[in-house]
Amino acid sequence: MLPFPVAGLGPGGGYADVSTLGAAVADGLVHFWQGASPEPDPSPAAPVAFWARFHAVKAALALPLLVLGIMLGRRIWSECVNARSGRRRAWFTVAGLVEAPLVLLAALLVVANVQGALAPLSSALGLLDVHPTDPAVATTLREIKDGLENPSGRTATPALTRLVEDFTAYHVVMVWLGASVTVCLVVVAARWWRRARGAAAAPSQQVRSAGAAVALLSASAFAVITAANLSTALHPAPALLGFFQGGA
Repeated sequence: MLPFPVAGLGPGGGYADVSTLGAAVADGLVHFWQGASPEPDPSPAAPVAFWARFHAVKAALALPLLVLGIMLGRRIWSECVNARSGRRRAWFTVAGLVEAPLVLLAALLVVANVQGALAPLSSALGLLDVHPTDPAVATTLREIKDGLENPSGRTATPALTRLVEDFTAYHVVMVWLGASVTVCLVVVAARWWRRARGAAAAPSQQVRSAGAAVALLSASAFAVITAANLSTALHPAPALLGFFQGGA
């Protein structure tokens, strides 16, 4: 997997594999929770910094695919609209229906990896084994869960506050990204719908209407993602607890 060795070229080096990285994240979390770090901010830690580079590399690789997919999609739909025969229009319609999900997949890859690059700590927590065999890691996770269940208790430490704040930021990033993509898709849908209504030929009207429908469906999907992340950002502690309990 190309992003993994490329990310290892940055400061702090890399890791042999994902399991090694996960072990480093677990060890870093234990030291952070026990107060080995002078400040409750583990973001400069080597495994988290590596994870940020990893996602940045993946986003950089996915972005050209997204741009090429959009350019190809515009060409396909243009050919479909201007096709002079029903058979040619049918071929380009099928091509557009096949290509559209690939563009959405590329968009999701870009968005998800930008999120991971901007908020790598919470993303790196996904590498943890929430049912560890290491006693120190198990104790740390138990204390974190206790703190999340009883935020006013003795385990409500600055470290726990930092974890919750980063988890909130992680989802706020997706709210902004998801909302931006949703708005863009709604604008595209509106333009295609307006052009469909102004088209003189029925086939052209049908193709543009279909494009508007696909854009609206895609916007709806991103709107759901945005809403889910907004809900989590507003109530981060229960969602973070769910993750550490193995339910998220």
